[in-house]
Amino acid sequence: MLYENMQAMYRRGEEDAMKAGVILGARKGKADMLIELLKDEFGEVNNAARYLIYELDEAELRDCFKRLKLAQSVDEVVGHLF
Repeated sequence: MLYENMQAMYRRGEEDAMKAGVILGARKGKADMLIELLKDEFGEVNNAARYLIYELDEAELRDCFKRLKLAQSVDEVVGHLF
């Protein structure tokens, strides 16, 4: 019985870790896409902005994508977060 419980806990831990990895991977993909769109629109994106973008959560990334529509510079997209 103890062995089965430990196995079940281990499986749940693996599943939780996989879900967390998927979430982090999706967030990194969105950050990568935002950087690519910024580069296409405004040229090179400096390291400070890149670092900041990779630290954003889902809501902040979504906000930056919305700001990109009307922005005239990288700073108008992510500058409010510095």
